[in-house]
Amino acid sequence: MSAAATEVASNTSSQHPLPPLTADSVLRRATRDPSNATALLPDLRPEALDDLLSSLTAASPANHLALLPRLLSLSPSPAAAATFFSALLSAPSWPSATLLAVASLLRDLPPAYRTRVPAFLTKIISLLPSADAQDLPALAYQLLLIAGHSGARVRAPSSIARQIEGTVLMHVAFAVKQDPALAREVLAAVKSDAAGALSGFAVAVLLFVARVRRFNEGAVGVLRDAVVLSRRDYRLSR
Repeated sequence: MSAAATEVASNTSSQHPLPPLTADSVLRRATRDPSNATALLPDLRPEALDDLLSSLTAASPANHLALLPRLLSLSPSPAAAATFFSALLSAPSWPSATLLAVASLLRDLPPAYRTRVPAFLTKIISLLPSADAQDLPALAYQLLLIAGHSGARVRAPSSIARQIEGTVLMHVAFAVKQDPALAREVLAAVKSDAAGALSGFAVAVLLFVARVRRFNEGAVGVLRDAVVLSRRDYRLSR
């Protein structure tokens, strides 16, 4: 039993055994704390895993969709997985929050499902015109991360990769210039991935954000933390 499930069980009297976890109970917990709910997934019965997967739709909250990578890694039935992917990809529209949530989790899909990534990218790109303006910089950033993660840089000439990055940076810079408050969203997107080494693209994005006076300190702080972390890792590896 997972640590999260053990914690839940310990809060229940021995005279009243904890009922089996259900898809609904995990989703309720995910609404408050996706990380805690993710830890409970291994304790779900196979049929409950299928129920949980079938309950996720384009209208599901982002906290619920965040369960997908771990849920799929637990091998739900092929029929349930196929039905889920078909329903999600055929939905005529997605809320802007769903666009961002799905774009953010595609890099974490289990290997068995990575063949689905191109279909999701096609769907996301087709729905970009309907996305909320404040989500566009973060979406552009996530799409560039997916391209790098999938090895697109290796397959494409470096000049094309630089051209694509330059175009995205131009749009990010324009959006931030028109509405400086969008810099907060861009900074949050970069910080969410700052645990690893920052790419050249991420550094360029941070430099653009740093030009907005009220976000200068935050952007420079992310860069400084990345440098300190890289230096520490380098010393430990020697």
